[in-house]
Amino acid sequence: MKRLLTVFALFFAVHAQAATIDAVILDEAALDAIYGQSSFGQSPIDIRVLPAQTLARPDLLSVRLDFSFTGSPFNSPQIRETGNLFDLFALGDPEPVINLFLVDSIRAYGQFAFGIAEGIGSGNSFAITRPLLNVQDEVIAHEIGHLLGLEHEGQGQPPFFETNFDIENLMSAIPNGHTTLNASQVETIFNSGLLQGAQDTGFFLEVRPILVGEATEVAAVPLPASGLLLIFSLFGIGFLGGGRLKGHSSG
Repeated sequence: MKRLLTVFALFFAVHAQAATIDAVILDEAALDAIYGQSSFGQSPIDIRVLPAQTLARPDLLSVRLDFSFTGSPFNSPQIRETGNLFDLFALGDPEPVINLFLVDSIRAYGQFAFGIAEGIGSGNSFAITRPLLNVQDEVIAHEIGHLLGLEHEGQGQPPFFETNFDIENLMSAIPNGHTTLNASQVETIFNSGLLQGAQDTGFFLEVRPILVGEATEVAAVPLPASGLLLIFSLFGIGFLGGGRLKGHSSG
């Protein structure tokens, strides 16, 4: 069964307006620090932010993903994913480039949060809502981690599905300001097909920011460095587990 990646949600006071820009500035140094921390040893990963693109698709400013059942729900039901999220992802660069889409809102499996910065992704693409506060580095790094094969740390397990929300790790099931990655997670990252480079020349990840808007205008909007994380509601709609979805088909 296909598994959707995380929804990472952080509160901010005012919902971002549907601005149209053609440059997005990521805090590359902050992302480099996360993916070059001590657990990577002598093999830090360089985050290379590619030139930003704009996408004049007002129909994709608000993305959604839902599912429907066919057949009996009690006898091997078939789950079909519906919505326009993968229509958006189909417009990005092919692997190994990681596509970062900035949109107005995200709705996944019926859960919608107005005024919340959140992220959701699969394959080599993820979408986040436009930021207004200094909270976005952890969102971006966390979503990249999912695309590299990482799942939530401290995720609830049977029989009681209790989740540890205090775990000090980038892949915590709730944001807490910690961006630690352990040795096991680093090993998973180095097995990802999205990772480029080699030991002797250095490893790197390419990230392409793509802003979805009504039209193209000349401007620049920074995604600011990490600041105080203000937790509002859902982080990690790990509805089907929160793993990486290698590919997608509508059938």
